Amino acid sequence: MPEFAELLEGYKRFRKQGYPRQKARYDTLVSEGQHPKLMIIGCSDSRVDPAQIFDVDPGEIFVVRNVAALVPPSKRRPGSMAFRPRSSSPCSFFRFVRSS
Repeated sequence: MPEFAELLEGYKRFRKQGYPRQKARYDTLVSEGQHPKLMIIGCSDSRVDPAQIFDVDPGEIFVVRNVAALVPPSKRRPGSMAFRPRSSSPCSFFRFVRSS
């Protein structure tokens, strides 16, 4: 488990390297707001990072994480789907909902 000092070093690396590379993207998100076309409901399992798995940039997806990716039952609507990758983890589960 990372120590607090390691987390601070990671933040410093992001501010020095990651943020400058995507500064224009962050500035656009601030000035124009976020308009993701997809919401992913995923498990709060720390081993699973939807943005990393789906290789998306900041603002491209809206992620809601909870235990076991639970979603109350509702009528199935067009554009929604569930996805369970092959894994031994019961938490490797995502639900996708496209915005209208």
